[in-house]
Amino acid sequence: MDYEAYGTEQRSRWSQLVADVWDDPALRKRFTGDPKSVLTERGIDAKEGVEFRVVENTATTCYLTIPLAPGPSELSDDDLEKVAGGKAPPKKKTEKACCCGGGPNASCSGTDPRGTI
Repeated sequence: MDYEAYGTEQRSRWSQLVADVWDDPALRKRFTGDPKSVLTERGIDAKEGVEFRVVENTATTCYLTIPLAPGPSELSDDDLEKVAGGKAPPKKKTEKACCCGGGPNASCSGTDPRGTI
């Protein structure tokens, strides 16, 4: 899956929904009353088991949300990029491999024709 394109598409759909809500009082009422249904209708990811609440900023009140902190088992963006993008540092190839497949400490005296491991 192209997550960058997916994120761009989701942001585009969200922007269009906000513009439509500004222009359509009936849609605004539906969205504030049942946001999950409207999100789903618009193709915006609305995960099962998640409650959605809509609040509206006013001229004198601005609501700020604090995102859920990543859990300890989640990879950082940098670590995830290394794993998914194949950017892990290459292993040094210094040990001689044994021709019998037993590794560098095998008992035979030959070496693997491939050279090093």
